[in-house]
Amino acid sequence: MGALGTTPRSRLTLTLALTLGLLVAIGARRAAAVSECMQDAKAQRGECYAACDEDFTIARDICRNIDPVCAAGCRTELGNCRAPIITALESCVDACRAQLETERAACPRKGRARGFCIDRAQIRAFLCRDECRADLQVRSGLNACRAAYRTCMNGCGIPTEPTPVATPAPQPTEPPPAATRTAPPQPGPTLTPVVPR
Repeated sequence: MGALGTTPRSRLTLTLALTLGLLVAIGARRAAAVSECMQDAKAQRGECYAACDEDFTIARDICRNIDPVCAAGCRTELGNCRAPIITALESCVDACRAQLETERAACPRKGRARGFCIDRAQIRAFLCRDECRADLQVRSGLNACRAAYRTCMNGCGIPTEPTPVATPAPQPTEPPPAATRTAPPQPGPTLTPVVPR
């Protein structure tokens, strides 16, 4: 036994435990730093993608002779037009999903009856989603938004200057030839054929 009442083996075990704990702590700090660094890198990549998409959209508008500022306003209006329709549809569909989960939970746990019960619940959920689209008139609403968007974009054209067309240089014109007097034609002698009798 040592002076402190520990054996060399227990001191070694204690040293190993402390070293292992220190390594785990360092590893955890390093893992947290790597995770934070990765999150920053992903955020920068997302910002880069967004900037590239915006630059591409502007360049595409310019190629099509569309004012990018006007087109951005049209896209914002389209989003504002679609938002309440999509929100109402998602709310209605969420209610259908909740109804499906409730009905599935009420189905028997085992047996053929469970399969039939789940099938019926899924069919009701499908019909519920279909009713959501019909009742909210989603298709007609989205079509109206698209029509307004097209009208808006048609007004965003950049006026192009007409291409100058080269006008042909005037050609010198020759004066018309002077009128000449011609004598009327004189009748010539006529020959009478002689026919033998």
